[in-house]
Amino acid sequence: ILEVAFVAFGSLLIGLAGAGFVAGVASDENGRRLDFVLSTQLTRARWFLATSLAAFMAVAITTLVAGFLIAPTVSAVGGNAFDSLLGSLVLALYGCAFVGIGLAVIGLGRPRLAAVVAGAVSIASYLLGTLGNALRLPEWVIDLSLSEHIGRPMSGVFDVGGIAVMALLGAAGLLLGAWAFSRRDLRG
Repeated sequence: ILEVAFVAFGSLLIGLAGAGFVAGVASDENGRRLDFVLSTQLTRARWFLATSLAAFMAVAITTLVAGFLIAPTVSAVGGNAFDSLLGSLVLALYGCAFVGIGLAVIGLGRPRLAAVVAGAVSIASYLLGTLGNALRLPEWVIDLSLSEHIGRPMSGVFDVGGIAVMALLGAAGLLLGAWAFSRRDLRG
């Protein structure tokens, strides 16, 4: 039941939460507060890295709180509570992949689109994984969905390759975003 309720639907929710946290990072620039913040001795790269890491931490905290709320119930029915906590960490990496996508969009100069892109990719990944078989799409198309590469983390079954891809997407988005953001002018 946890795989269906928490992982399948939870993956959509944590992807959308990640998009919301990206919107928070982009809001400084969208709300024209970033010019004021960067008028101090804070560098562009340092601001970007600090706020981006806060977005990653927000995803981790969100999923770990859910994991700590689920763990006692899993334990009470004779399951392994540790597996549910590890499953929460996998969902955290899943959410961080979408945060990384949004951060890359911010860095490349489109902060107003960052949350939309991250949210759209999250929804597309969920729908592709959920409806792909019903629509009889080719397996390689269904495999484009990140939600297909989570494994069954609440049961202790992990897709190591998929987890690595999620971590890579988060890290690459952060690095690309920081590099691109530090090289561009802020736009009004």
